[in-house]
Amino acid sequence: MNDGALHELPGGWVWTKLGDICSNVKIKSVEGSALYLEIGDIDIQNKKYLIGEKPTVKGALMSKKDDILISKVRPTRGAITITQQNEINVSSAITVLRTCQEIIPFYILYFLAWNKSFLNYLGENSAGTMYPTVKDDFILTYDVPLPPLPEQRAIVSKIELLFSDLDNGIQNFKKAQAQLKLYRQSVLKAACEGKLVPTEAELAHAEGRDYEPADVLLARILEGRREKWNGKGKYKEAEVPEGWIWTISDVIFWFVTSGSRGWAKYYSKTGPIFLRVGNLDHGSISLD
Repeated sequence: MNDGALHELPGGWVWTKLGDICSNVKIKSVEGSALYLEIGDIDIQNKKYLIGEKPTVKGALMSKKDDILISKVRPTRGAITITQQNEINVSSAITVLRTCQEIIPFYILYFLAWNKSFLNYLGENSAGTMYPTVKDDFILTYDVPLPPLPEQRAIVSKIELLFSDLDNGIQNFKKAQAQLKLYRQSVLKAACEGKLVPTEAELAHAEGRDYEPADVLLARILEGRREKWNGKGKYKEAEVPEGWIWTISDVIFWFVTSGSRGWAKYYSKTGPIFLRVGNLDHGSISLD
């Protein structure tokens, strides 16, 4: 039974057990090679699956189109899907539910697949440490809110419409992310080529004033670092704007440290924060 009291349903709805509206398929498959689906073939995030031609294992079940498949092993991961074709051999580690004719299979799928309460229920009724497994009987006794048939159709239709909008939004977001990455690269490239803003040389010429070009700036920097410079000269890789100059990082950075290896002493609630590679993100530091 579900945790806690069952909430009040809209008019015309009723609470029922999963086993009252679904049958637990136990048909044994034929021997040989066929389309065979294992738990690992289920895309947990999208509730879809990929199957391949594999040898049928002993004890596998034969499913039909619109059967609901629920992983009995590590069930809290949410490996739940619905078959889209007939005659798929399914691992015996998967519970196969077949809805009554008056029930829309996708209504049951959508109710179970992303239902945290259902996954918690499966976890609480699982046995085993390394591979916790739930029995079919516990799955079949789960309480399900059942609306009239027209409402089931309407709910499924609305969910699929919203999912479609969400998928489109995700695709547009990914496209925007890709464009943003290219734009960021273009901005940085333009900045490093002196094209992002008017150069100091251009402004100085337009305003009729002098300015300090980069080679003079570099000379001032080197004046205090001449011993570490060891006669290394400036170099040129590509043409740069007037007033700019190529140099190397050793000229403008001090080398501080290669990092600490004695990190264990920093893992405490007090004292300095210790940064590892995993704390570094693109352009930021994560202290989570």
